[in-house]
Amino acid sequence: MKPILNNYFYGTKNELRGVIFLFCLIFIVSIVRFFGFNIVTNSTIDKQVFQEKASIIIALSSPNFDKKYDNNTTQNSFGELFYFNPNTASKADFERLGLSTRTAQSIINYRNKGGKFFKPQDFKKIYTLSDSDYKRLSPYINLPTKDFGESHKEEIIEHKEIELFHFNPNTASKADFERLGLSARTAQSIINYRNKGGKFSKPQDFKKIYTLSDSDYKRLETYIQLPKEKKAIAEKTEDDESHIMGFAQTTTSKTDYIKKSSTVTVDINEASVEDFQQLKGVGKGYAQRIINYRNKLGGFTTTSQLKEVYGLPRETYEDIKNQLVIKSKTIAKININTATYEDLVTHPYIDSKRANTIVKYRKQHGNFKSVDDLAKIYAISKSTLKIIKPYLKI
Repeated sequence: MKPILNNYFYGTKNELRGVIFLFCLIFIVSIVRFFGFNIVTNSTIDKQVFQEKASIIIALSSPNFDKKYDNNTTQNSFGELFYFNPNTASKADFERLGLSTRTAQSIINYRNKGGKFFKPQDFKKIYTLSDSDYKRLSPYINLPTKDFGESHKEEIIEHKEIELFHFNPNTASKADFERLGLSARTAQSIINYRNKGGKFSKPQDFKKIYTLSDSDYKRLETYIQLPKEKKAIAEKTEDDESHIMGFAQTTTSKTDYIKKSSTVTVDINEASVEDFQQLKGVGKGYAQRIINYRNKLGGFTTTSQLKEVYGLPRETYEDIKNQLVIKSKTIAKININTATYEDLVTHPYIDSKRANTIVKYRKQHGNFKSVDDLAKIYAISKSTLKIIKPYLKI
């Protein structure tokens, strides 16, 4: 028998040791598998409990999880998204934004020690703030316009109400530039540039002001109005549009003459070019500008809005204001639940920033229930809402 086995199972000592090791390994695996199977089959697994515990473990490991427990429940909310200034927001505001109490307190502590946020990226300085929270909140960080000094250090100017209107950078005053939302330093830089002989020939020249930020230029670009050379000269006369074709007409035909009157009343929402020309100091050019501005607005709600018409002298308005009336109050309104960014930004009272925030807020929170809901948007103050409200609807 042995010789027969040797013929079929002959091998070296090392080969025999390998075979023995293999059999031992198979034996051990079989035993482990047998006992493991019995353990699994003899235990009862509650899948629901397992899933709940797994979700808690995942939540606890998430940097966005606010570790608060109450009655065996967990809170895992990303909070409410709204525009905020990290230099002024309260601890409660940060918690509403979905940050943990610890992170909210860290921001307050940083500010109490003199820390400031000059640009959105500075928000990363908070060591307890996770990258995911920063990415989630960075589009909603709203810092006032920044100004750059000679040392290139950024400083934040105090937030103030911004009024947007058409302006000529060659003639606007420092106060006008500040009303437009520019810092006192930038406004003075423009005045200094002009005092040294500088002139703006086209809107792009406004970029020459080194303290003017790109965001301010983009915000004001559509409001820059530079009259042509010949047209500017013509505006000195009552019939300023007589030069519009590139040559001065020295006489006016009798058929074009419109008699001025100090007693006529003009409905500014219905008046034609000829109707406006009956008013003292209003020529064809100014009359057409009033109508163009009326069309952009969607109609006038007050007679004082004529003061916003580009180029119309304030003294001219004071002379004719008692002759102005509004009988027709049919106003073209924009539906804020359906309007696109382009629809909103074309209105003189809604700049690109406000148009963008309205669209973003609507996407985040759904349709507005009333126009007054716009007050919930950080970028729209109560005074601004009061001005634009007559032109909006849902």
